[in-house]
Amino acid sequence: MPKIKTPKPSTHRVTSKSSTKSKSKSRSRSVGGLPALDEILDLPDELELARGPLLRVKFPGLNGNEESDDDEPPEIPQTREELRRLYKPFPKLEVYNDDGETLFEGPIQVLDYIHIRAGEVGGQSVEETEQWYGQITYIGAREMPKKKNRKNKSGKVEQEQPDVCLRVAWFYDHGMLDQRTLTGDDRRSCSNMIPGELIFSDHYDTVHLSSILGRVDITFFNEFSTSQVPIMPGELRAIFRDRVVSQHTPKTQCIARCKLAYKPDRDIQHFCQRISCRRWFHASCLEPHTKKSEDWMIDYELPPEEQQLVDIVSSRKAGSSSKQNKKVSKFENSSETEGEVEMEETNTPQRRLALVRQLPPQVRELATSAITRGIESGQGIVGGAYAILQARWLARKVVIEGGTLTREEEEDLAEEARMTNPDGGPRITPRKYLCPSCGDPI
Repeated sequence: MPKIKTPKPSTHRVTSKSSTKSKSKSRSRSVGGLPALDEILDLPDELELARGPLLRVKFPGLNGNEESDDDEPPEIPQTREELRRLYKPFPKLEVYNDDGETLFEGPIQVLDYIHIRAGEVGGQSVEETEQWYGQITYIGAREMPKKKNRKNKSGKVEQEQPDVCLRVAWFYDHGMLDQRTLTGDDRRSCSNMIPGELIFSDHYDTVHLSSILGRVDITFFNEFSTSQVPIMPGELRAIFRDRVVSQHTPKTQCIARCKLAYKPDRDIQHFCQRISCRRWFHASCLEPHTKKSEDWMIDYELPPEEQQLVDIVSSRKAGSSSKQNKKVSKFENSSETEGEVEMEETNTPQRRLALVRQLPPQVRELATSAITRGIESGQGIVGGAYAILQARWLARKVVIEGGTLTREEEEDLAEEARMTNPDGGPRITPRKYLCPSCGDPI
């Protein structure tokens, strides 16, 4: 970020972000002018945050008042070292207004995400066009020289307020990156960013308390995780990355044909959950799954839906058991649930069929659905992996292991489905493609 507004814009006391030239450096090397890596490692833990002292201050006005027109606002520290030398650290900060009301919906603390008033880029104000977000890494307060007594609205003498500055690590969105110098690799990896998507950088600045607009929620989006918290359109999200080492990590690419990264408002992708794969593929890059009875059907007859569900939860290839009257051999590692199970003679095809038909409708439907993602997929930006894999685990528990479902398990699944897509849960999609990596249906 280039420049931040301070308490008195007319005095032009601003803090500049690191030069945009730092954006053009290799991500694998330390970037000149940026702080050391311990900038984000030297942070208080949860216990320290809970026990640490609370700093309570009045929110400073942007334009001051008539009595303070001749006062010069303090110079904002430009480096982390200067900030720590001049400003005493606090883990938590409570800010109140002229009426004594607490702002920002309660105290803010180190590690919180905040919305910051945009300043200038290249000498031009971007306050109306850009939204600036950061994560707090340091809160500091400095006692200022005593001034003449000032009175508040009720005529009482106001207590002297410390000057408060915060150190933040910046987030960037696509529009902001368009205006800054990027390497070719960086620009390609950022080309599919959409509104609400952010990149968490290793660029830092010190900002004044007066530039804080509020606290925000930002969810990190880990494309490799099947337990990712759902993210609704319009919610702020940051691309998951190793924030200690690099400026950002490129999105995972579809390895089938297009080699393109995921763009939620454009793409529909299918996920292969098998341990050897765990990848997302664009639907347009996949081959349709033509029926192969020898390859994908187990060795007894079931109606199509039941057959598919048993196949999903058991993952037994054709030929793994040729005689139904003998003890069934161990299953291979499940496609969707890990581990091997020794099956007894009592678990007959007829029993499995009966158990499948007893499953709650939502469990059956979700368990047989493909795992997809994309705004148009009906399974959300993050995708339906968590809810669908949970349904497959429940189906396996009943059909293969002979267990029973509890009311709590069914309620948890219903809640996960609702979170994936509030409009009726994840859209049920046939597993109609073959994974280009392992060849199994997805």
